Amino acid sequence: LTRLDKKSSSLNPVAPPIQLRQIQINDRDTILNSTYSLRYNQNNLTISFRAICFRCFGAQTYKYQMIGLSDKWRAIDGSQEKLRFNSLPPNHYQLTIYALNEDGVESKEPIVIKFQIHPPYWQSWWVRGIILIIIFSFLGWQYQMTVDLMMTRIGQGVKTPWVAEKLPLQIFIVGQLAFLGIPAEITTVAGQRLKA
Repeated sequence: LTRLDKKSSSLNPVAPPIQLRQIQINDRDTILNSTYSLRYNQNNLTISFRAICFRCFGAQTYKYQMIGLSDKWRAIDGSQEKLRFNSLPPNHYQLTIYALNEDGVESKEPIVIKFQIHPPYWQSWWVRGIILIIIFSFLGWQYQMTVDLMMTRIGQGVKTPWVAEKLPLQIFIVGQLAFLGIPAEITTVAGQRLKA
């Protein structure tokens, strides 16, 4: 014989534990860890989990937050026990997942997984620095070659429409600063020429 107290609460105060079941990187199973360091092309993640809730009868829900992608908490249905993140950009991420029972009591211990997706080598600061050095070196070399050619032709007395008799450069000195002035000609849309 059982006695039922109608004054007692029918709410479920038990916090459902949550288990991490599987992590896939680019649709391949991997060992379960709490931190992952991944290459730039290992950026498709699937995380499977499950709440242990005997009284819920499938009425449990989940909430998760993926810091690095969004700071918002998102709720998902209890039947969806899998999260998929496709084409994550290089960054540091932290995924936190809670299970909630049918009365909204959440897990005491969430699932916390940290991911670091490294950028490809061509996006690193040192490759960008090398590219800038190469570009500026080429531009400096090109300028120096042009000036040397003009000086050679001026010294030989060659008169062509492409070589000026005097270098079109002016140096303005103001205090301890020196400015290089290059005369230019601008053509407007109406076809009028403006000299600078």
